[in-house]
Amino acid sequence: MFLCSEEILKQSKAMYNENYNDNGLGNPRTYFVPKFSQILLNGLIKESLPTIMNEPILLKITGDVIIVGDLHGNIFDLLRIFQHFYEKDVKFLFLGDYVDRGDSSIELITLLLALKNVYPDKYYLIRGNHEFSEVNEKYGFFSDIMLQYKNKVIWEEFNHLFNYLPIAAIVNNTNFCVHGGLSEHLKYINQIEKLKRPISDFSNPLIEDIMWNDPNCELTGSLYGVGSRGIGKMFGLYACKIFFSHNKPINRIIRAHQCIKDGISFEFTSQVVTVFSASNFELKRNKSAVLYSREDGTIDSIVYPALPKMRKRSQVVSQLTQSPSNTIINNSSMGYQTLNCFKSNPASLLICPVIKKRRPSLYGVNRNSKISYNSSFLNINKYSEILNSD
Repeated sequence: MFLCSEEILKQSKAMYNENYNDNGLGNPRTYFVPKFSQILLNGLIKESLPTIMNEPILLKITGDVIIVGDLHGNIFDLLRIFQHFYEKDVKFLFLGDYVDRGDSSIELITLLLALKNVYPDKYYLIRGNHEFSEVNEKYGFFSDIMLQYKNKVIWEEFNHLFNYLPIAAIVNNTNFCVHGGLSEHLKYINQIEKLKRPISDFSNPLIEDIMWNDPNCELTGSLYGVGSRGIGKMFGLYACKIFFSHNKPINRIIRAHQCIKDGISFEFTSQVVTVFSASNFELKRNKSAVLYSREDGTIDSIVYPALPKMRKRSQVVSQLTQSPSNTIINNSSMGYQTLNCFKSNPASLLICPVIKKRRPSLYGVNRNSKISYNSSFLNINKYSEILNSD
């Protein structure tokens, strides 16, 4: 059971009822975005790890697929996309860069992971360069977590999970989907399937390239050129042609990684498509876009106007509503029998291992032990308060 994931989706439902189609870039509006306690986040990550680890490093997806580019914490762009395809029989493939730079990195990746756990055959996530700790430590995700939770361990656990994300996908047999681009070290796609996870850094040049490389139409005399980012390279038309010749029936590369003014761009006679889904990125007023890949091999682009800067109104969700919020332990009269009852509660199944590690004095270690605290009663909310304290 995915108790934490289901709770997160339940508490996120209210966001789907808002109207995010405001075309104006004037005064910001305020929208509800739930925040989740450290306990729920820890539970979500634990639920997500086997889900992600059990997926192949190279995804193969067929059907009608909505391909989403960089979101960078822009949760309102994500919600607008979901609203557009509400009740349609489509799958979603996300090309990475879920975190950093935007205002809602934690909330966005939390929602996507919950969706992946509960609907694993509908939502697919591959990795971007910002799902590496050396990048998201610098560009916002780390500071967001420290500001909200004051706990570096959560950031480390997210990145441990990121280390197992798939790094590429083949959609409808002909589309090679990746965050950055081609690599001179990638001759055959099946090389990706031989890569071992976890992958924690860019020390493998193949990983560095497919996360960082960009297309360049001016590369006419060579396959690859020096990149402009200080990491990664440029790849040209002939690099694409050689790649396609070795990997039939692949005939198109779909990637993200670059902010595009109109949300989407087509290079090399549409053999390379760049899609960027975070609108008004860093106040650049760029549009948002997604790509619609149909099972019959056709593709369409869908472009959305830039959203204004929006404010969040948040409320912390600290526990599982499936469990009684007033679960009480009376350590003066009920002793170990009540501890057993508490441990069978779904919420406490997530809490107890953390208590054991961080506050062992609160947790009975043998049959004669009793939970001790300054007061006689201890409820789930008090556990949450204790565990989130310094």
